[in-house]
Amino acid sequence: TNFLANMSHEIRTPMAAMLGFIELLDDPTVTGEGRADAMATIRRNGEQLLALINDILDVSKIEAGAMRIESAEFDLPRVLGDVVALFKPTAAKKGIEMALEFATPMPSMVMGDGTRVRQVISNLVSNAVKFTDAGSVRVVASVDPGRAGLVHLRVVDTGIGMSPSVVSRLFMPFTQADASMTRRFGGTGLGLSISHQLARMMGGDIKVRSVEGVGSVFEATFAASPVDGTNWLAKPIAIVAIAGAPEVNEQHLEPERFQAPVQPATATAEHGPMHGVHVLVVEDGI
Repeated sequence: TNFLANMSHEIRTPMAAMLGFIELLDDPTVTGEGRADAMATIRRNGEQLLALINDILDVSKIEAGAMRIESAEFDLPRVLGDVVALFKPTAAKKGIEMALEFATPMPSMVMGDGTRVRQVISNLVSNAVKFTDAGSVRVVASVDPGRAGLVHLRVVDTGIGMSPSVVSRLFMPFTQADASMTRRFGGTGLGLSISHQLARMMGGDIKVRSVEGVGSVFEATFAASPVDGTNWLAKPIAIVAIAGAPEVNEQHLEPERFQAPVQPATATAEHGPMHGVHVLVVEDGI
């Protein structure tokens, strides 16, 4: 019953907004800025609805044992940089500092499921930004020296934190901290449950430490073996700022402290399998 009530509410809210603003577009007296605002609202709610449907499908696949983890080369530092860049504008609007740091040198090209890694990290970063009103959100990446190919990603925030009772049920599907949290922040509680399952399917896990009123640390681990001959980066590559968000302060590390081979911190796109390939994309839609 709770599931049906939550899902119907989460689906109905963006649908109602979309239908309402579509009707507004039919009003000939609405022009210019009003139409642009209406289109932006329809797009935003459509994306919210699509994300919800994707989460429900992912939960169904996992429960049915139909979820498959792929293994292919992907650029791990680029994925991390893309996720941080994606949420920088939202963090900037809230006055939150956002940074990507490497605690150890990181391999450029690794073997794993880049799409699912991006999904897990995006969910953790999204939650951190959502529940943080002041301070910072940091994504700290490292490789495990004791287990080759195991990547650690910590998402550290200075947000509202959680009590031990909330943490104990955090990864249950369709669960948030309590009803007041759902009203205040929205969401279905599906994202963390899905991310937890995906991390385990990728040979890792997600663990959390939190203090109410102080902040939280989510640590995700997953298997991603370095590709033979790949570059190792001592610091993140430059993150492209989106929508005027401030540049990330890169943390300069001391590579000699680590045993992993370190190469100059150059953009991995210059050495990847797509180097020299030109792609033309033609699209006739607005």
